[in-house]
Amino acid sequence: MPERQVLICNAGSTSLKFRLFDMPRESVVLSAKVERIGSEHALFQIEAADRKKITEERPILDYEAGIALFIEAAAAAGVILDPDVIGYKTVLAEGFFGIHKVDDAVKDAMRAWLDVAPAHNGPYLAAMSTMEAAWPDVPQVAVFETYFHRTIPEARRLYSIPLEWSETYGIKRYGYHGTSHRYVAETLRQRYADASHIISCHLGGSGSVSAILNGESIHNSFGFSLQTGVMHNNRSGQIDAFIFPFLMRRGLTAGEIEETLAKKSGILGVSGISGDMRDIEEQLDLDPRANLAFDVYVEYLLREIGSAYAVLGGLTDVAFTGGIGENSPLLRAEVISRLGHMGLTLAEDKNLEGLDQVRIDNGDVRIHVIAANEELIVAREAYRCQFS
Repeated sequence: MPERQVLICNAGSTSLKFRLFDMPRESVVLSAKVERIGSEHALFQIEAADRKKITEERPILDYEAGIALFIEAAAAAGVILDPDVIGYKTVLAEGFFGIHKVDDAVKDAMRAWLDVAPAHNGPYLAAMSTMEAAWPDVPQVAVFETYFHRTIPEARRLYSIPLEWSETYGIKRYGYHGTSHRYVAETLRQRYADASHIISCHLGGSGSVSAILNGESIHNSFGFSLQTGVMHNNRSGQIDAFIFPFLMRRGLTAGEIEETLAKKSGILGVSGISGDMRDIEEQLDLDPRANLAFDVYVEYLLREIGSAYAVLGGLTDVAFTGGIGENSPLLRAEVISRLGHMGLTLAEDKNLEGLDQVRIDNGDVRIHVIAANEELIVAREAYRCQFS
């Protein structure tokens, strides 16, 4: 079977990740990432398989600039980018919830729901255009985050609104971060034959909690939009729907409220410092609002873990993944200390080592820190879609 170059682009709410695979061997040729996009102090990192990792800080004000920098840096690293297919960890599109070859219909459907996923669909559409300009004859595949959550029961998807609204406008709980939660589930089920009842916590610029039963998603903390569920870096997470009309009757416009909930809320809104949990942890006990933001984040997360536990009916494993989940032993310790009633006991020394440990628990319920690898899931599906 001939080897194929599969280039994966993962556009997060504040980040870009790239990974170039040789498939079907699944070997990584090149990895790169951009963090804090929109900042004068964005971080860019690139690592070729046989070269030293390069990290630098520089202004990267938008996603197009991040992609251009990646292409330039790959050439400088001696890697010939000649992809056979380009895959995207896309989020949401009206009427498209699975794995699809990118065409005008898919892009139009993503534009149609820009207002549902404003922090994601725009960057992905920009990435698709930039990649298409660079490689006009290379097919592109969209692996939507909703795909893994297709097994969530319908009664758990529906809101208690008129059914006609759900049917006419497509307003349902779709669930997101599907590739991340799927990777967690597959990893744990490969390690342990009895990993049947899993709570997966993807915590990064955005976050979500999934309940996974026998490898299938049965619950995700996200709802219809990506402004729901746990507290995010600058998005509100779950709030009372009637806050919106309440504020409008007091003079705020719909646009002002939407802008604030999507870009000026979450960790940033509560702390007044930053939307980055690293910055918050540095200010703990120095700024009361940093402590408050940390505590609110924990409370949101605990509620969603509790919801996942309720529908699972048992628990074999809890996993933390994503930028915060992987890199904040302080947050993991605080959360787990509140979940003893679920059989969770943390091994403090192993928790500090995090990713270096297979397990970080001292109890019957296994606790894990798993490096996110959404790109591998997308690479497998893009390869399968194009060449199988």
